[in-house]
Amino acid sequence: MICCILLLTNTISAQSYRDDWTSRLSFVIDYGLSFPTIKGGNSFTISSFPSHPQDQIVFSERQSSRQDLSNLGYYGLELTYALQPKISLGLVMQRRNSYAYNSSMQFSQEKEVISNNLLLSATGVFMQNTKISSTSLSLLAAFKLFKIDIDRATVISFETGIGIGLSFIKLDSQISNVLLTMHLKNDTTSQDNTFGPGLIAPEITRTTPFTWQLSTGFQFQFENFPNMSIGFKLVDIGHFIIMERPENMRDLFLLTSATTNAEDQNLALSTTNQKRHLVTKDIYIKFHF
Repeated sequence: MICCILLLTNTISAQSYRDDWTSRLSFVIDYGLSFPTIKGGNSFTISSFPSHPQDQIVFSERQSSRQDLSNLGYYGLELTYALQPKISLGLVMQRRNSYAYNSSMQFSQEKEVISNNLLLSATGVFMQNTKISSTSLSLLAAFKLFKIDIDRATVISFETGIGIGLSFIKLDSQISNVLLTMHLKNDTTSQDNTFGPGLIAPEITRTTPFTWQLSTGFQFQFENFPNMSIGFKLVDIGHFIIMERPENMRDLFLLTSATTNAEDQNLALSTTNQKRHLVTKDIYIKFHF
């Protein structure tokens, strides 16, 4: 009889511990709208060289570029554990698929090659398209700063969080259109070449930079319904390089005109190997289960 009582007591204690432990766990579904920005220099450039040797005079040079980046919805999953009523730790996964990043550039230059008495006119245009997909895994610390009791069934808490982890970024890039032209006046040499899709196959690059995020918002706790949160997030997705090349292979397209008794004139579309920095501002809604 005593053994049965002890066994029953241990079973009840173990069940109570398990219930208390599981009550601290929370599964969260995260939906949101992302407003991204890309920081850093251009991924590609058009240049004419030699540009300023002693036997050349540059009359004019103009270079203008444009960059577009689409907004995007995202989703995420979180598993959190409440250390205290106001502090919790969690593991967060977020998926963003995929940002459409497009850039273009127009280039023009007129110069005189004094040694040949030649006038050179060069123009260039390109369009570049990259799809940026990201899956991130982060550790999250969340804090409830204060709460307001609306009634017995509803509580509103102001919460903030900070997370750090890794982003698994996929870049699907291509040069969709290139036009390079070079005209040497006072000479029979003239080149006008158009490069289009297919000359460089689309490139897929994967990289794994660090990521971090800051969030702030309100959590609504209901007695008979799943809890819900709404708020804002600042997410640093990470750094990456589009179509990176070794220093001696950065010219993707090169147009060369041979001139008599002078250096060859070149017009090139080249990668810059500049790091791009992707940062987003998110509006989110979360459902806690």
